Amino acid sequence: MKKYLLFYAGYNNKTEKEQIGVATSSDFNNWNWEGDSPKIPLKSQGFADETQTSNPCVLKHEDIYKMWYQGKSKEGLLSVCYAESKDGLDWKVHDKPVISQRVSGIPEFREGIQHPHVIFDTNKNRFVMWCVVYKNNKTTIGYCESVNGLIWTDIISTNLESLDLNHKYFYPFVLLENNSYRLWITERIGSKWMI
Repeated sequence: MKKYLLFYAGYNNKTEKEQIGVATSSDFNNWNWEGDSPKIPLKSQGFADETQTSNPCVLKHEDIYKMWYQGKSKEGLLSVCYAESKDGLDWKVHDKPVISQRVSGIPEFREGIQHPHVIFDTNKNRFVMWCVVYKNNKTTIGYCESVNGLIWTDIISTNLESLDLNHKYFYPFVLLENNSYRLWITERIGSKWMI
């Protein structure tokens, strides 16, 4: 029987923290939590993902599950972190983020790189990532590439940039179809959200 895996960020109302968990299903209707504790738990003080693990993007590549996810430090810096698994249930988390950078001279509580979405581009024979660059309360959809999923090129900004403080882009999702990329994003203008 096939087992489907669902990776999610669960939110704890008491601690106000997000952490990544896994649920499984054989029919897409009935889901079972895999364990009572997060699969990607918070790390100890001083790590890039000490206050949040969220927004997982998982690929199975050459029989290894690879996860890129958003980590948040105590200072509020958002980074892209990485973990690997042989079965999708037990994960080995890398100690350092794969993408982490201050994007302004005076750091804000919420800035950096978030919402990674990764695919393996068979035409380029490499991993490609779209992500959100958050700076000065504005967002840009960024793009970068990697041969191994760990070392990434510098992020290139796309033309999807916030127009003002009330306009933001989030959660890129990309498919490669007929040698073209198809991108879905969440756009927020004021209090209105749309895909």
